Amino acid sequence: MDALIRTWLRAHNTSSLVTLHRVDDTPPVQRAQFEGYQSELRDGMPRHQHFGLSAVPLPGSKGVALYQSGHRGAATIISAEDPRYRPTGQQPGCVTVYIVDGAQPDGSGGATRPLLQGLLGWIAKLFGKTIYVGDGNTQTVTITAASAVIITDGNGTPQPVKLADGSNSRILMAV
Repeated sequence: MDALIRTWLRAHNTSSLVTLHRVDDTPPVQRAQFEGYQSELRDGMPRHQHFGLSAVPLPGSKGVALYQSGHRGAATIISAEDPRYRPTGQQPGCVTVYIVDGAQPDGSGGATRPLLQGLLGWIAKLFGKTIYVGDGNTQTVTITAASAVIITDGNGTPQPVKLADGSNSRILMAV
């Protein structure tokens, strides 16, 4: 009976919801300190992310931890989200990539700012007070379109763009 109870306890303890207290982004795999059960503090546990994306959750974010064979000292955080800042009200199939701008070191006081939205109807929106394309080593930026690139204001009115030769144009024609 003792072995059956131990097996049940290990199965029961294979995953839990956790609260992240801090994340170290310097090693090859992020390391986090989190609290599972009340006063169950774990430090230096790996936090895995999706390939091609990297983010550092704020203190107070919620996550899901898996414990190998139910061993509470061998955890891996497989998911993290901050319900305080998550954008809401999206339509099914839409995507928003966002940041939390201006948060305090304890994770409070920030503002949710969208960076990129993928909307129904194959519409993409890119946001930012300043948008940099490329870096200091970028010589040429290539924009490809089937016929033309039109830059508009918030009302859809085409706006002039200064071209490399010094002239202005409202429509950039594809070549």
